[in-house]
Amino acid sequence: MADNKFTFWDNMKETIEKYSDPVFKYKCYDALTEYGLYKTLPEDDGTLESQALISLCQSFNKSLETNWEYNEKTEEGGKKGGNHQLYSDENLIKAIEEAGIAKSNHKPTLVELVAKYKELFDENSKIAGRTFSRRFTEEERNEIIQKALKKQPGFNF
Repeated sequence: MADNKFTFWDNMKETIEKYSDPVFKYKCYDALTEYGLYKTLPEDDGTLESQALISLCQSFNKSLETNWEYNEKTEEGGKKGGNHQLYSDENLIKAIEEAGIAKSNHKPTLVELVAKYKELFDENSKIAGRTFSRRFTEEERNEIIQKALKKQPGFNF
């Protein structure tokens, strides 16, 4: 799966490189990769080798769990636009509407959207144009403007 990932730390490599048998080293790397990516421990077939591979993976369990939790947290944060949104969608939409109305059906630039946001909500805001472009595509911004214009008295298409 392309979404699976984990951080491979230097101490993991150092631990595996202590073994002299190249085939066993490969099996260690393979087992640790499977465990790190898919949370799948090697099958315990009762041999000393399989038990050693399981032990190796479990010895890095705390590091991997921390890594998995971090990846899940950042993935969830990304889905909602970041862990801490400084600018609400509601306020961004209001700025888009007002800037669109002021431009009378001409598309406002990102600079104009920033200026309108600052005028409406916080003149000292450090908002950037990319905040608008990351949250709303150009097409979505145009739709917001068109809806706002339709609500204006005396406006006809």
